[in-house]
Amino acid sequence: MFLLICKRPSRASKSERNLSSDKPVEQHEPVALDWLIANKIDLWVWCEDCSHHARLSSELALQKFGNLSVPQIRQRLHCSKCRSRVIFVRPDWPRQGVVARHEPI
Repeated sequence: MFLLICKRPSRASKSERNLSSDKPVEQHEPVALDWLIANKIDLWVWCEDCSHHARLSSELALQKFGNLSVPQIRQRLHCSKCRSRVIFVRPDWPRQGVVARHEPI
């Protein structure tokens, strides 16, 4: 793997960006297992060290850990292949298929 390191241009801080707008900043709670189960969505788990990945049943995770949020579940998992605890977890959102259609000119 090759890494390209470059200097990012400076950006306005969140407080500076919000001063120009009267809209309040929306903050959302992390998704919890009960919501994922109600919407029939499982978890997608990825090991950052060895790239092992798998789908984890939300119902199984609820039985094992209780009704935790997705970030809290990450802290309880380890890779079954290399035993690493550097894990990425997100909802396994349904695939939408092709979302853009390009017609020949």
